[in-house]
Amino acid sequence: MSNYVITSNKFEGAFYLAYGNGWLVKLDLTEANLSKEQHAYVLGNLPLKENELKAFAATAKLQCKEQITQVTFEVFYNAYGYKEGRKKAENAWNKLSKAEQIKAYQYISVLKAKKAFSNENLPYPATYLNQQRWSD
Repeated sequence: MSNYVITSNKFEGAFYLAYGNGWLVKLDLTEANLSKEQHAYVLGNLPLKENELKAFAATAKLQCKEQITQVTFEVFYNAYGYKEGRKKAENAWNKLSKAEQIKAYQYISVLKAKKAFSNENLPYPATYLNQQRWSD
């Protein structure tokens, strides 16, 4: 299941989509303040196939962001890229809430950019997780 949040500067709030096996399975417009015309446009043009969503968003000038609802340790560890102290990192990962795991994962690209700019090395994965560096 893939979940997306859609926003725009043309309306307040956001609406949410879910695709399962590539097909639209859920649409939630309750948090979007859409005009009647905007509502009709979304319902009439929203793609049923997930692979058409980005083109639709670009054409309609919408911001489309996939929502991550769960990240496994394997996904985190591979994205982090610094392969050191796997067991300690996995233990630290398992102590985090699901929400903290998502935050830790999403902050990796920011951390890598900061470290590249300052010419510093990444901390060990366990250090990153134990010290909750994404909160810095």
